Amino acid sequence: MQGIDETSEVNVVGGRPRTVRILIDPESMGARRTTAADIFGALKISNVLQAVDQWAFNNESIVLESGDFVRSVDELESFVVNIIDGIPVYLGDIAEIIDGSAEPDQYTWIDFAPGHPSFSEANAAHPMVSISVAKQRGSNAVAVAKNVHQLMARLQREVLPDEIHTDECMDGGFVC
Repeated sequence: MQGIDETSEVNVVGGRPRTVRILIDPESMGARRTTAADIFGALKISNVLQAVDQWAFNNESIVLESGDFVRSVDELESFVVNIIDGIPVYLGDIAEIIDGSAEPDQYTWIDFAPGHPSFSEANAAHPMVSISVAKQRGSNAVAVAKNVHQLMARLQREVLPDEIHTDECMDGGFVC
């Protein structure tokens, strides 16, 4: 959603955020003379992405970044955490890396009134995730809303499973 032209802030409420867990193997670490402090130190030093400067060009803002940032499980698996006798110790050699959902710490539900297509006597409340998309100041709310609707329709067709239902709760770009 953040990639849609002229959007500002995108907020998600509900659902479970993505998390990457690193389950270290003490035996593999011992065999490679690597400690948990080596892992933390390597990640702390190397997994840093900083905004260095911001330029305006052709009525667009360009953010210059410096550093490196781990973006995938494959990158984590090939991440060097130590060097022993000239041989690199990769995180994937000493740990299992799991990419998935975090454990829920709260739940968000929605209930439908009789007459709504999703109403059911047997299962009144449904789990819910709410996404709000704000437009940039001075942008056209109708155009931004149209782009959000198009993206949601594409996600519904190509990404989301059939049992996931999307609905619009509020549309600030709606024109009567």
